[in-house]
Amino acid sequence: MSNPIIKFQKKRIVKKKEFYKRLIYEVFFDYFVKYSFEEIVAETDALAFRNENCLFKFTVDHSDFDLNITSLKDVTLNYNIKIIHLVLLNKSFNLNPQFSNGEAERLKFQLIEFLIFLESNLKGVTEGDFSWSKSYLEYDEKEKEIHNILWNLDTKDPIYLKFKSRDLTWKDDIIKLLNIIK
Repeated sequence: MSNPIIKFQKKRIVKKKEFYKRLIYEVFFDYFVKYSFEEIVAETDALAFRNENCLFKFTVDHSDFDLNITSLKDVTLNYNIKIIHLVLLNKSFNLNPQFSNGEAERLKFQLIEFLIFLESNLKGVTEGDFSWSKSYLEYDEKEKEIHNILWNLDTKDPIYLKFKSRDLTWKDDIIKLLNIIK
């Protein structure tokens, strides 16, 4: 006998994925057509699209879209669009403005912001241009080093306490510490 709760949850997951897919197509349809993307079956909950040069994987985490881009020349490296944006423009996306119509409007806004960034700053990615990847990887290495230090701090360390209290200056403190050590 099948469990009705599990059956309900599976239906709910499928409906959510279809909802996300509909939003992606609504925003990215012309882009996908222009650059010959096709949808592919992903091994996870991701919604994946590729052309001959790159792969886009859309995921939703904590009710926010994320997009990872992979060059098909080197499928071992995934580049997160939020980090690419930070590396190239030295600022984060503003992806969480308040909307009166709730989740659908907010998620659509996030996708539109991704699309605008792709069209204005990553035009060549669809042709395989990942020339920015070195800067991305350098940034990623520095972030790993910073977080490695953070996770190895005593829980009573002032920097760690700043982190726990969501005081964003914790990162500046670690960078200063790294500059002193080097």
